[in-house]
Amino acid sequence: MKKSDTCVGNEPFALMVLGDDMAPDFINGAVIVVDLSEPLVNGAYVVIATAEDVFFRQYVQENGKSCLRALSSEVADIQLADGWQLKGVVVQSRYNGQTCFYEYENGKVQKYVKRRGRRNSLK
Repeated sequence: MKKSDTCVGNEPFALMVLGDDMAPDFINGAVIVVDLSEPLVNGAYVVIATAEDVFFRQYVQENGKSCLRALSSEVADIQLADGWQLKGVVVQSRYNGQTCFYEYENGKVQKYVKRRGRRNSLK
């Protein structure tokens, strides 16, 4: 394999969502596109590595502290201590013929949905 044929640096990559911690927005089996070149902002959906594991959650800053929050209210927040590493910010998801694009501004998530040929703005 030539060096130019491999992923390098800040190229986006795809992951499959496992479990329902991020439902209803990210269903088990959905594919997310993660972009390392996107800035980390409050409210962004992120992939972050800690000393314990790698997590897909929403990044939340409250009262001077940072945590990872699942969309399911049944899952506890993960407080971020020193030593965590941002793997990337989720910019797209796809499940069952529906593609969603995510943009982040001022702590708010802007979600655009495309259903087989149409693009509609939501949220």
